[in-house]
Amino acid sequence: MGQPMAEELQNVRTSMASILLLSEQQWIDWTEDENIPTELIPVIYKESVKYFPSVTLWKRYTEYLVQRFDEGDIDHKAVLEELATGAYLTSYRIPNSHLVWNIYRDFIARGLEDPEKKDDSISQLKLLYQARLGVPHSTLSETFSDYSTFITTYDNANYETELVKANKIYSAALKTLEVRDTWEISIKENDSLENYAAYIQWELSQPKKYQESKLVMALYERVLEKYPTSFAAIWDDYILYMSLMGVSTTEVLDLLRRATRACPKSGDLWGHKIRLLQILRDSPEDIDYVKESVDNIGFFKKPENYKEWKKVEIPWLHFLRRHFTDSSDEKRLEEFVLEAEVAFTRAISQGKDDTDFELEKFLISEWTLLEDKDQARTIWNRVSKYHGDLAEFWIQWAHWEKAHGDYQGVVDVFTKALTRNNIDWVERVLQEFTDYENAHGTFYSIQQALALCRGRLKYYQAQRQTVYDDSNKRAYEEFKPVEVIESRPLKTQKMDVDQPTELTVNIESTVSTTTPFNNAPKPRDREHNTVIVSNIHNISKEDLQKFFAECGEILEITINNGIATIEFKTDEGRLAALTKHLKDINGTQITVHSGQSTTLWVTNFPPSETEASLRKLFSDFGSVLSIRFPSLKFNTHRRFCYVQFASAEEALQAQQALNGKSLTSSSDQKSFDLVVKISDPSQKKERTGAVYEDRELFVKGIDFEKVTEAKLRELFEPFGPIERIKLPLSKTNERKGRLHDGYSFIVVKDAEAASRAVTALNGMEFEKRTIHVSIAAKNTNKPISKVVAAGNDDTPADSESIKARTVEVSNLADTINDTQVSDLFAKYGTVKRVVLRPEAGTASVEFTQVQDAGKAALALDGHELGGQALRVVSRGETKSSTMFVPRTTMRRAPLRKRRI
Repeated sequence: MGQPMAEELQNVRTSMASILLLSEQQWIDWTEDENIPTELIPVIYKESVKYFPSVTLWKRYTEYLVQRFDEGDIDHKAVLEELATGAYLTSYRIPNSHLVWNIYRDFIARGLEDPEKKDDSISQLKLLYQARLGVPHSTLSETFSDYSTFITTYDNANYETELVKANKIYSAALKTLEVRDTWEISIKENDSLENYAAYIQWELSQPKKYQESKLVMALYERVLEKYPTSFAAIWDDYILYMSLMGVSTTEVLDLLRRATRACPKSGDLWGHKIRLLQILRDSPEDIDYVKESVDNIGFFKKPENYKEWKKVEIPWLHFLRRHFTDSSDEKRLEEFVLEAEVAFTRAISQGKDDTDFELEKFLISEWTLLEDKDQARTIWNRVSKYHGDLAEFWIQWAHWEKAHGDYQGVVDVFTKALTRNNIDWVERVLQEFTDYENAHGTFYSIQQALALCRGRLKYYQAQRQTVYDDSNKRAYEEFKPVEVIESRPLKTQKMDVDQPTELTVNIESTVSTTTPFNNAPKPRDREHNTVIVSNIHNISKEDLQKFFAECGEILEITINNGIATIEFKTDEGRLAALTKHLKDINGTQITVHSGQSTTLWVTNFPPSETEASLRKLFSDFGSVLSIRFPSLKFNTHRRFCYVQFASAEEALQAQQALNGKSLTSSSDQKSFDLVVKISDPSQKKERTGAVYEDRELFVKGIDFEKVTEAKLRELFEPFGPIERIKLPLSKTNERKGRLHDGYSFIVVKDAEAASRAVTALNGMEFEKRTIHVSIAAKNTNKPISKVVAAGNDDTPADSESIKARTVEVSNLADTINDTQVSDLFAKYGTVKRVVLRPEAGTASVEFTQVQDAGKAALALDGHELGGQALRVVSRGETKSSTMFVPRTTMRRAPLRKRRI
């Protein structure tokens, strides 16, 4: 490479290193560049470990220093200081810290060969070994063995004393290391971000007396070696942890210099940097320069990045105001006034969706500290135009007026709030208003306030009865359920694998059994009566039950991923629970948010999807608290579920991303377009269709050989238009040459026509047989579901052969469908058919090969599916009932005759 090009490359690298975090490989390439001037190499090495202090780079740097020492270019003291620094900074990197420490030790050990330095070197090495034995690292046992050899060689007279002392140190470190062995193995096998995050979380969850802050910080360094520029949140967590542990501001600031180079688009990191520079007022890095650096990053100027920009702007404005109040620097005050105006203008135009209105509140507090209350009120008024639908906004404004204004100012705020028709939690505003009036008002003003509040409350209650989300309503109205095969009831007699079961009809179906509306129990409303409680570490379900008991009747409390959902019987209970936000339980401050709009209604997914697969799909968008499937006891073809997130924002993001997404069934490769909607029980529609509208007739007793569809149509048409006629025909009856199975379903235009047909035709003689006509029952019988997976040749099979290749499954969750059962058992052989009985929690699985049934029974007995351990046995192992009732002795229900 020519000299000009080499210089240009050097300038580019220098420029990049000043604003961005170079990778480990980029530093290695730089130090290995033969065109780099010799005098710059140590500088580049030093910069590399300053901004990317990995074990690899420290090892290269220390080896380079030792080489330079051997060549006579560096003195002993300078090398020793750098080696000590490297060994210290990397000492808690469990897997490979020995690579640097060994170089440090060996360099000191050179003094053992010099009679003048030998005694000092022995003393230094003793202290070095003893310190190292107290640090958990992968070669701890070798270190102890090396120390034993060292003492034997250089201080054998005190061997026992030294080793006893060393063993005590070593044992404690070994115990610490062994506790982390599982985690270290896991990281070695898979150094994913998730594994590192779990490891760090485990470290932080340990009791304080067992926590090793240096190991935690080393873990952060290790994950940053792997993911240096990918996730700003890692840097942010690391910085806050160091601050919490009392690490010096200078060290934290050094980390921040690396962080802002790695993730220059993170407002959190730049904000930390400005705050820490204010603490170190003698820092050579000027705060103005930091703000100028941020202003030069185009990312922060884009409207969609308002929230990140806000995180930098707030500490910058705080610095300007604080600098003025501390030093009376008028120039800083002028800067603050101009910057505050610019910031507020941007907040109005780009921050309307920021429901925390953090920047606006900060500006109000700053103007209040500068004793300009008029300017603060101006901001309150302007913000009310776009955040006036938030109850929290009005309450905070009222509290500000209480502290900095007068009685009338507070009343004016509440009065203005009550002119709004869309406050998200108006009850809280009304309660605050009446509480304030009761404490500070006159009898007349209190009465006026109560009347105003009562009127507004009635208005909001009326609105809630009639207004709901239009878009969600349209989605429910437009959605057409997938067409499914109607499930059939299980016959009580022995099942013929080739003969279909008959649909039993309630002979009394024509008698009205309508329950009066007022006597019907109020349906459960999880979506509207639930709150979500976070930050519940060390808080049990019993603690939550006791704490929220006064709010109202609690139906259910569930805890998942450190977050609790509490369902109340009424909406009033939910509203009362929301007042517990930021209250303490057992010394821990909890957060309470409404559970509304956090639950998704999901349908039209492949039947093979399980809770685990759906959780994986939805977890990309946030914390999934629960997935609820419906019971299949009364309909084996129900295929939907409810997915609850920790926040409404996460649920909306998932809904927008996944609604309409195409999923492929693992069993038959069919494609399904996923339907995902925000769950709203108020929009649940009554079931529709002929059977639910009482216009489907069930006719039995029909002659197998004489009656055709045309004859039935001719018989029933006088009572009203016929939509369709169904005459089922089984394989068995087809082989016998029959026209049908002797019964029929007939759908007529309306319920009146159906009723007329029942009255006229039930019990009459038709083609020399008495037919029975009734309104078809709404599937009140116990359903089964039969899925045929393979080998269905519809030929009679030997019952013993079927029994030998069939397994019986029990303790099956009633949310598991037949496809999921088939997919599970198909791993052990070809499944011919699955018969599911969800009401009994059982299923029969028939294989094509006898040996496959045996393998499945052995492998899956005790297997967990749907949260329950399956009981799986070969049908040959099941005990048959010894009770047998001959068919001729069975009592038959008398046939109800039609009165003439």
